[in-house]
Amino acid sequence: MPTFPEHDVWDFWPVQLPDGSVATALGGTVWAGLMAPRGDDPDSRHDVARTHLLFMNDDYWVDCGPLLPDGLCPGTREWSGSALLDPVSGRLDVYFTAAGRPPKLGSDAQATPHFEQRLFHAHARLVAGTSAPLTTEGWQAATPIGALDTVHYVDTAIDAGVPGLIHGYRDPGI
Repeated sequence: MPTFPEHDVWDFWPVQLPDGSVATALGGTVWAGLMAPRGDDPDSRHDVARTHLLFMNDDYWVDCGPLLPDGLCPGTREWSGSALLDPVSGRLDVYFTAAGRPPKLGSDAQATPHFEQRLFHAHARLVAGTSAPLTTEGWQAATPIGALDTVHYVDTAIDAGVPGLIHGYRDPGI
C-alpha cells in the first residue's frame, strides 16, 4: 500500500541543519517533497506540483501539508529545491524553483502550462503543529536568488516543453 495513496510523491529532500545533517524534531526527521494528486497520467503531476512538509518517525511518514502557503510561490507551481533549518531559532530557509508564471490580470488562464523556471528563497519558522506534527508560520515574501544567464544554464523555450524533457535552470541546493 502506498504511503500517501491519494498522491504521487517524488523528489524528496531532507531539511538540513547547518552542518549538513538531517533536521530532527519531535523525535523524527524533517523532509520536503513534491506532491500532486494521483491521476491517470503521471506526467500531469508536474502541472500541479506543490512542495509538502513531511515528517518521518519510526518508519512512518506524515504529510504535514503544503510547505509554502497559497500565493507565496511566484509561479504556477513549485518544483524541487532545498531547505535549511536553524535549530536554535527555528528559522526555516527554503530555496525552490517557481515554474511558470500566473496569467496576467484580465487574461484567460493558460491553456497549456508555461515552463519558465526561476529560483527563489523564502523563510519562516518551523513550529509544532496542531493537526500535523509540524507546520510553519510567519512566511516572508519569496525573493529571487539568481538569474538565468544563458552562459552556465541552457535557456530552454520558456513557453513550451513537456515533463521529462525540460532541461533548464532549476532545483537550487544549499
